[in-house]
Amino acid sequence: MEMIVYGQGATMFSDEELKGITNIEKGPNYIAAKCVLKSQDHGELPGRLMVFHEGKLEISYTLSPRSFMKHCESRQPSNWKNRICIIDEEDKRVPLKKTPLLKYYYKERLEEAEGTLRPPQAIHRDEFVRCSECRKERRFRLRTTVECRACHDALAKVDWTCSDHPYEKITCEDLEERKSRKASRRCPESIKCSGCMSCVCIGCGMCRFKDCPCRLCIDFVQNVGNRVFESS
Repeated sequence: MEMIVYGQGATMFSDEELKGITNIEKGPNYIAAKCVLKSQDHGELPGRLMVFHEGKLEISYTLSPRSFMKHCESRQPSNWKNRICIIDEEDKRVPLKKTPLLKYYYKERLEEAEGTLRPPQAIHRDEFVRCSECRKERRFRLRTTVECRACHDALAKVDWTCSDHPYEKITCEDLEERKSRKASRRCPESIKCSGCMSCVCIGCGMCRFKDCPCRLCIDFVQNVGNRVFESS
């Protein structure tokens, strides 16, 4: 079986994984395939998608998929995985999301998520803390280090109550957010996302703290956080 390899001979894609995709170009650390962008305003625009072993994606050498969508003035840039299509052997347009070409994309996202190197469009999704008295859940926005620390400390406090909320003057008498409203946590991929690499942080210099004694923070600082704090 033919393999597309990179580096020291590690397997990137097998020919079985790429079966049906036409005009595959093989490089030492990438593969490339022809693609089209399906745009409501511009119809189909041709491009060339490059997939690198470290997870990076590029179109026509210079534009990332998101930049490509922005360049085409798409109204739904967060839907780029469905609107960038690969051409198969039957000349059909197959959404990138349904191909194996995103196999390594998560690696790029994980590397960006370390320390303060999160991608510009990625965010910490809003979280909810439950009141120990009324059992209602209260929203915490996580856009800054201060907000992340407030939520972090609230989650660690066993007897946290509504009156302890640092940004909103609320009591246990106030209504809880509607279920439909709580489903929205500001994920850039989907308003009803249940958790993905764009909005769920696995630990970074903004939400893990050197002076916090909890196990999550200690492990982060010891494993990957030291270089972040030393370089800041």
